[in-house]
Amino acid sequence: MKNKIALITGASRGIGKAISIHLAAQGVFVIMHYASNDKAAHQTLDEVNAVGGKGILIKSDFSSMKGIDCLFEELDKVLEGNKIDILVNNAGILNRFNLENITEAQFDSQFSINVKSPFFVTQQALPRLNDGGRIINISSYLSKKPKYEYGAYAMTKAAIDNFTISLAIALGPRKITVNAIAPGSVDTDMNKDRFQDLKVKETVGKMTAFQRVGTPDDIAKAITLLTSDAGSWITGQYIEVSGGLGLVK
Repeated sequence: MKNKIALITGASRGIGKAISIHLAAQGVFVIMHYASNDKAAHQTLDEVNAVGGKGILIKSDFSSMKGIDCLFEELDKVLEGNKIDILVNNAGILNRFNLENITEAQFDSQFSINVKSPFFVTQQALPRLNDGGRIINISSYLSKKPKYEYGAYAMTKAAIDNFTISLAIALGPRKITVNAIAPGSVDTDMNKDRFQDLKVKETVGKMTAFQRVGTPDDIAKAITLLTSDAGSWITGQYIEVSGGLGLVK
């Protein structure tokens, strides 16, 4: 993995942070995108350095195309003519709105960040991605097992699954693998309000085969596998990394 370069979106916290640290520990130079939380982003960079890794931060807001253009303007300065080897489309938001309560603005926000941004980030990344590279899209357990209260969110992740398959077909001739990783319930900032109630956290954990909720490291380990040589024959796949969520009723 040494001499490889990765671009990871939404890398300041949670799963994105764990991915950055794990890849950096393998010798990958990590380019970590984040939207707004400067303190969290620099903490992630500190932890990358602490494992002997190297990386850089790029701040941009994906709520508009301008932010995506800004990301790649800065990326080109960092690359200095080189290309990336790994793209992880991790940036996303989770809002709990059912059909009766969601507003048009909230619906549009979910799709803008979760669907539009990875689509156009990938569009701009492809000319900058080496043949034989890797693309990992972060999907969700909910894309195939949706819940009514997460309706719009589940729809966005189903779109990511579709995008993954079409990309895998198109990029096969370039030997670029494209896969979707689908976390289950993971103890991150995205779920902090839900898991503040320890009884809820315990109940959800007992629905997995391992009797606990997931951690960002659990997801990052699977992504590290896919980005290594061991993942070179895996493409177009939806890989659930949930600890067997739903196996236990």
